[in-house]
Amino acid sequence: MTGTLRLGLPLVAAGQSQKHVTVNEGLVILDDLVQLAVRDAGRAAPPATPADGDRHIVGAGTGAWTGADDQVAVWQDGAWRFYPPGPGWVAYVQAINRFMAWGGTHWRETGAASSFADPFARPFSSRSRQRVVVGLDSLGSSGGQPGFTDNLRSLLTASLGDAGPGLLPLDHETIALRLSGGDYAVSAGFTNIATLPWSDAKRRRSLFGKGLFCLNVATDELASSDYLLLSGPASDVHAVDLYFEWTAPGQSFRLRQWPTEVLDNAMLVRQADYPELGVVHKLTFLLDIGGVYAGKGINIERIACSGEPLYFWAVEMHGPGTGRDGAQVLDIGTPSAAARDWANLDDARMRMWADLLQADVFILNAGMNDRGSSPQTDVEARRNAAEFSQSLHRIVDRLQSCARTRLLLARPLDPADAATTGLRYYDAVVKAAAWARGCAFFDQRDALGDFATADAAGDMSGDGVHPSAAGNARLAAACAGRLAHLGA
Repeated sequence: MTGTLRLGLPLVAAGQSQKHVTVNEGLVILDDLVQLAVRDAGRAAPPATPADGDRHIVGAGTGAWTGADDQVAVWQDGAWRFYPPGPGWVAYVQAINRFMAWGGTHWRETGAASSFADPFARPFSSRSRQRVVVGLDSLGSSGGQPGFTDNLRSLLTASLGDAGPGLLPLDHETIALRLSGGDYAVSAGFTNIATLPWSDAKRRRSLFGKGLFCLNVATDELASSDYLLLSGPASDVHAVDLYFEWTAPGQSFRLRQWPTEVLDNAMLVRQADYPELGVVHKLTFLLDIGGVYAGKGINIERIACSGEPLYFWAVEMHGPGTGRDGAQVLDIGTPSAAARDWANLDDARMRMWADLLQADVFILNAGMNDRGSSPQTDVEARRNAAEFSQSLHRIVDRLQSCARTRLLLARPLDPADAATTGLRYYDAVVKAAAWARGCAFFDQRDALGDFATADAAGDMSGDGVHPSAAGNARLAAACAGRLAHLGA
């Protein structure tokens, strides 16, 4: 044997002259591969002026990298050295602040370089899936049906394909919206976090103000147990990922397939089996897809909370055509939410959720409810805009903690009373934030014009603030045009 089995380090032969040459070659290989950190991953062509020691994970290699697909390329002494990866190799990728692992056929992202684990590593991190999140002041249904988010989802699905239901925050409104055609039911034992005041500690720890929690201690009798029933709009759901969090020892719940007659497909989920408290856990539940009880969803029941809340944050449904290629558009905005409310959410929790979402684009809608009460004096408008600016910069900072997420700040339309609201100050705040923080900017007036123009065209609703159904469709089309590069 002339080299080691794993890294191919050259071995010194018996009686070999100039042993230092072989030893030095082995040291160079170790220096190249131990504690592996690369500048980027997926690049096709080598950089024009590499620095000595620069490392990259090659994509579809061209030029000097031809034939080195997926290998680790190292620039040393004026030439490229290539190392084919072995199963389990892990590299830190500086460009995206994430780790990637070689699984034998391709590199995949494994998580952020932070103290938070990433339970959404697969398939949410798939480069082929495009996740667009709409947040802050909800655009889901304002001004008529369908709303901006519904239209945007349809447009991106048509151009990119549909990646399925996507992540569903477990609040009643989101479940109902994304499971139209499916089934869902929530017993009285659950509290919808979105109904709590923004000052409530339970809401500050949540998925941007959404989720469900239970405080009751359930009995062994199904009829008196608290339950959450969730099923997909199609019959090809093969697995369900559930995200939940314990807050006290001894908590548990039972998870089984829906329809509930499938009594032999159940599991008891205990805190002892997932011991960490205050950590978002992921549980993948495989469904029976054959026979009489073709699986479509899950039923959570027999919940033991021990007097402390047990949180159910989100679910993801998977099947042959879900969770892979295509567009996922998720609306986690909250109607009437103000920027100060989002800014007051717990810093660490909000940064964690931003990282776990793994959004490709986050559309941050600085909506009408952020402009303060009207009419306003000029002094009031300036003061409110200054407070809004501080909150907006804080939110942007949190969202940008996820390295792969690009932010699109949306400037709202002019309402009927724009002249008396000081909206011009908010216009300046959003533009300044986009410029200062490197965010894209989407002025909704570019699509519909000012209020008088939009109203005359039938693009404003009767409340004088929100777009009509036709206006929402036009806004979504304009925004989809800005996002067209997602398919590249």
